[in-house]
Amino acid sequence: MSERNVIIAGVPRSGTTLACHLLNKVENTVALNEPFRASTLSELGDNDAICRKIAKFFKKSRASLLADGTAVSKSVDGAVPDNIIGSQYGEGGVRTKISNTKGVIHIGKPLTGDFHLCIKQVAIFVAILDSLVKHFSCFAVMRNPLGVLMSWNSIVLPYRKGRVKQAEILNQNLADALDRIEDTFDRQIFLLSWFYETINKYIAREAVIHYEDMIKSGGKALRPITPEAATLNESLESRNSSKLYDPELKKILGEKLLKSDGTYWEYYSKESVETLLKSN
Repeated sequence: MSERNVIIAGVPRSGTTLACHLLNKVENTVALNEPFRASTLSELGDNDAICRKIAKFFKKSRASLLADGTAVSKSVDGAVPDNIIGSQYGEGGVRTKISNTKGVIHIGKPLTGDFHLCIKQVAIFVAILDSLVKHFSCFAVMRNPLGVLMSWNSIVLPYRKGRVKQAEILNQNLADALDRIEDTFDRQIFLLSWFYETINKYIAREAVIHYEDMIKSGGKALRPITPEAATLNESLESRNSSKLYDPELKKILGEKLLKSDGTYWEYYSKESVETLLKSN
């Protein structure tokens, strides 16, 4: 089952939740959303022990899915949503998180014994990616870096402050590096590059899925995870130029990003960021 036990990591706010939502529409495939907590995993002592815990979760989830179609996952109204952030701005000028609670969900479709089981966890999985790739089939989702930064700055989650607690608990070097950066935007850009750099180091290019390709293809870009994703033909819209984003902040972040030197330039050209800056 090792090749059909799939780890989905990625850059936060790059479309990993959407990827799970789409994969759950695919035949003989189940995608679970963030079933782990970093604080609990850190108590295990080391990454090898964490990997054994994850392997046991895969095994237990497979058994329950085949027995009665249930598994543990974060969900909204009993299903993995396409987005955990709402479109309305609340107090403080940020978009609020939709109630995304961990519990038992029911997958209402038939499964064979060799179905693809995907588990998505962004910050935690990237923090221990060097160990995960030794044990599981690993993929990552990426998005245009300016689109990511604009999303971070429009939401209530810690990314808005350039922090990522779930990764910092498991990676003290990252926590220490972020502590040393005073400016929020500089901290965001450092964190952004850390995600791209780690993924670039451990995941092959053919296992990296671009948000933009996923949107343009109606989900077919998820085929590297499971060939059955070729049947997807969803109507999807890119949020990279979302009207929800502050245009003045977009200009500030875009110019700052273009002057920076990060691993995101291995995957996206500066021209792609300049194009986003010119879009409304």
